[in-house]
Amino acid sequence: MTNPSKENNLALKKEISHRMEVDLRFETMFPAHVEAFKSNTTPEPTNFDCYRKLVDTYETSCERMDDFSLKYMKYFVAECEGMKSIKNGSDQSVEKIKAVCDTI
Repeated sequence: MTNPSKENNLALKKEISHRMEVDLRFETMFPAHVEAFKSNTTPEPTNFDCYRKLVDTYETSCERMDDFSLKYMKYFVAECEGMKSIKNGSDQSVEKIKAVCDTI
């Protein structure tokens, strides 16, 4: 805003586009956790192996976590905590992440 050059305008558009893509990606991967995220009622992490697995999958299949996408780490926590009672539940979540990253 203080230096409205063409390059800065393009960089801003690129950043906004990237953030919208990240938002869409997480809402598509984990639609059941959107409301909990918005109301800040996601559970505390206890299943750290699952958590690491989902983060690694995201970073390998989509992109490295950055300052903006770090806010969505709660989605991984909620997914892992919700999958505790499902045998191989984290494997299903991994496949979901890969599928969304391939399309968005």
